[in-house]
Amino acid sequence: MADSCTRRRFLIQAAAAAGGAGASGAWAAGKPTEQASAPSSGQDKRPNILFCLADDWSWPHASLTADKVVKVPTFDRMAREGAVFRSAYVAAPSCTPSRAAILTGQWHWRLEEGSYLYGTLPAKFDVYPDLLERAGYHVGHTRKG
Repeated sequence: MADSCTRRRFLIQAAAAAGGAGASGAWAAGKPTEQASAPSSGQDKRPNILFCLADDWSWPHASLTADKVVKVPTFDRMAREGAVFRSAYVAAPSCTPSRAAILTGQWHWRLEEGSYLYGTLPAKFDVYPDLLERAGYHVGHTRKG
């Protein structure tokens, strides 16, 4: 099983890797590209980051958490090799404001129309994937990016 990881420890490490703070919805950041500044040792020590978020997926519904029906072996392997949040809570009881809070690291009530179901997140709010990209990471997403 993966080492126990607190939310605080994860965010501190991820923020240090990106040169910023926050988190994101459904995105992945690969190791930094060559044009990014590499550590003096010549080998990049920054982690690959994969953040998976699914709407309406409750925590016990994966084989990793001993569900007898749902079998997701690839997801389970990634979780064993990475960090698993075992005590995490959403910022709001609805998907859109929660995603906006994750993307920005701010409370949803500060995000203006970005916290409404059919609203858009104003560009004035930095989002974690953009911070990673500016730090030299290759960033991608699928679905609700």
